[in-house]
Parts: sequence; structure tokens; C-alpha cells
Amino acid sequence: MSRSTIVLFLLLAVVVGFSASLDETGKIAIGDSITRIAYSVGGHASAARASVEGRSQGASADEAYQRILGGAPSHPAVQLPPPSEESEPGIYTSASYNPPGATIKAAAQPECSISVSPQSVSYGGGVNVLWKTQGATGAELLGIGDVPLSGSETFSSQTASRTFGLSVTGPGGSGSCYTTLTVEPQKILPGCVISAHPAVIHSGESASLAWSAQNASRAVLAHVGPISLSGGTTVSPQASTRYFITVYDDEGESGSCAADITVR
Repeated sequence: MSRSTIVLFLLLAVVVGFSASLDETGKIAIGDSITRIAYSVGGHASAARASVEGRSQGASADEAYQRILGGAPSHPAVQLPPPSEESEPGIYTSASYNPPGATIKAAAQPECSISVSPQSVSYGGGVNVLWKTQGATGAELLGIGDVPLSGSETFSSQTASRTFGLSVTGPGGSGSCYTTLTVEPQKILPGCVISAHPAVIHSGESASLAWSAQNASRAVLAHVGPISLSGGTTVSPQASTRYFITVYDDEGESGSCAADITVR
């Protein structure tokens, strides 16, 4: 075979090798062309011819190569997996193939918000707790248990300030949020006690009254007037009488107490 014929087959092998770099199966055969060139330069023009004939019969680049050398190619074919069907074009999730230059779309961390209405209640009052979440698949109201991803719940008879917390979980991790309820201290109203001794007397006899007030700033004895917050006095009623004391605090709240003396 003439030298010009060998060169011709060499050129054909190069053309076929480059055109076969990506065949219809989606396989990338790297290095076939270089191998064919080296093989042809060595004087094996029949190998280049076999490559051309193999391609003309619909064989892949690797199959033609195997026909020439009788073995596996030195550069195995690489199969590229397609992007995940759920990912956007050009965007790959961490579970899908991540080719160079692709952007990994990570799941966002779940978020939540929680509030109370009203924010402050009197002792023994009730409150409504409201919450909502974003990017979460589960939610737990701390100290209560699992709750819907958004909603509200009423808590009655609150006797102390407290914090309500919500914990959320999701594909992007976990998160939490908090709010505080203020409960005003229990209001202690003014009060008093009064006693009579003896409680039963005969006409013309006397009896003793004794009293004391609590959480009060002033006291008034009915039909008598202002009296001390604690003390006593002697009375001589001519008929059965009820002695009535009213006490007041600085905010105007009041309380009362009474004692009866029966006259026979």
C-alpha cells in the first residue's frame, strides 16, 4: 500500500474519531481520536479502515475501537445522569448530579412567629396565643405538644407571667420563636375584722368592740366616723345594734366587716 493511501486513511480516521466523540447513546468517548492517530501512524492502515467500516455499519466509536484492538478502550465511556426532574433548568439539588458550574439549591431554614393577645392581663385572666410558620413540616408549642403549622389557642386563669415558645422543624433544619405574657400581681383588697364581747347584754350594760384592718389606709365606723386601723372601744347600746366598719386603700378599693350586740 502506498504512502499516500496510508495518509488518506489516517485523515479519514481523524474525521470519524472527532465526529464520533458523542454518539447517539449519550456516551462520551475520550481519547479515541488520539489512539486512532497513533495506531495509524504505526503503519496499521487496516485498523483505520476497520474503524471507518465500523462507523459506516452503525457501530459506536468504542465498538470500532474494539474491533481494531480486540479489547476495551483505554478511556471508558462516561454516562452523565440527567438533572432531577424536580429541579429547575440549570439548577441541581444536592440529591441530583452536580456538574461543574451548577448551582446547588439548598432548602431554607424553617421560620416561625408567635404572639399573645393581650400582652398583659390581670391576675386570673385569659390570653389567646397565635402562631404561624414558614418552610416547616412540624411545629411544637413548648410545654404543650405538637400543634398545627399555624393556628391559635386560648389559655385561661393565668396567675403568673410566662413565656410561650414555638419550635419548628423542616427540610432546612430547625428554628424557634418566643413571646412573653405579663400577668399583673394579684390585687389584695382591703379588709377588716371586728368582734364584740360580750355579744349579748342586758339593757344598761356595756360591751367591748375590737377591730383591725388589713391593706387599708383608713377606716370608718358607721354612726361614729373615722377610727384607727386597729383598736377598740366600749359601747352601751340601748337596743340590739350592728356595728359596721368600712376600710379603704389608697386606690379607692374598699372592704367591710360587722359585729352584732344583742340587748335583752
